[in-house]
Amino acid sequence: MEWDELVKTQNGHPLQLSGWGASKQATGAWQATHLHSGDDFAQILIRKTPLGQFGYIPRGPNFDPAFLKDLKAFARDHNLFMLRFEPNVAKSNWHHKLKSPKDHILIPNTAQLDLSKSPDELLAAMDKKTRQYIRGGERNSSLKVRQATKDDLPRILEVYHETAKRSNFPLHVDTYYTTIYEKMGSANHIYVAEITDPETGKSQVEAFLWCAKTPAICFELYGGASALGLKHRANYLLKWITIQRARGGCPQPGPEGLSEPTGAYCCSREPQARRPSETASTRNDGLDERRARRTDCGSRLYDLNGLLNDGISDFKRGFTGGTQVELAHTSDLVVNSFRYFLFATFLPLAKRFFSARRTSSNS
Repeated sequence: MEWDELVKTQNGHPLQLSGWGASKQATGAWQATHLHSGDDFAQILIRKTPLGQFGYIPRGPNFDPAFLKDLKAFARDHNLFMLRFEPNVAKSNWHHKLKSPKDHILIPNTAQLDLSKSPDELLAAMDKKTRQYIRGGERNSSLKVRQATKDDLPRILEVYHETAKRSNFPLHVDTYYTTIYEKMGSANHIYVAEITDPETGKSQVEAFLWCAKTPAICFELYGGASALGLKHRANYLLKWITIQRARGGCPQPGPEGLSEPTGAYCCSREPQARRPSETASTRNDGLDERRARRTDCGSRLYDLNGLLNDGISDFKRGFTGGTQVELAHTSDLVVNSFRYFLFATFLPLAKRFFSARRTSSNS
């Protein structure tokens, strides 16, 4: 079975797709390889350090103890001093006794939406203010949300740079993101919000939301909004439409230990109206209803990718009514204890050093 087909049929996460591995391989110091035994599988990203190589499995599935032995044998065969896991598994269902490091790459606390629910049910669970801003966006005739194309990438990256500067977080070089776009292919799920100037009639992208999807899950990767986009609160309508377009999928069990939707919304059906009082002719949702018919099965869960104590996380929580999911925390399978000790000791120090330098250079 072809790798991506395996990932999709076994409730795999988008970060386990070969396109993600190819992206990391093409844009950095990672090498991607795959290990598969029965129903168990893992895309392993391998990176060289001065202490030797280690492996990383981003948002991998749960697996039985026998596969853990296979992974340890793989690590020894490839001279890895550790394998790091950040699984797409609820904390309560992760029973492997491994080392718990202090640092992480992906945030375990997140929020996930059950996409088998109707639009009305999803809206009802949101904060009142979030619903208000979504409806305001629907009434805004200058605001339109559509699916992104490759031609939008330069403007998307401009918006992303503006967002990063305003919120003080670092970005990769632009080619990193264009490579991900190319390698992820049809797994990309990207929408943009355009705002039309009433005087000139010209439209420009002022917000974007970039996700990757499999039948099991639609996962937010990147997002941002310009000052004008924030003024129009374009990110509210943008996220809502992105969520709606991620909905779908015929009934199948969800990833182990996570919410498992029932009565899934199948891909052959028309999108439902978001409120009983609205019709296609009176509702401005920024989409052409003639193009809204589903042509593919969507995802069963929508993952907002990480919640912290910041403004962006508060914005995300507004779409969930405050509901959170705690995934299994970062776990390390240690193969070489001495090299692992050195890595665990000095990596946090190096991160703090470079973070301080970055903060100093930006001030």
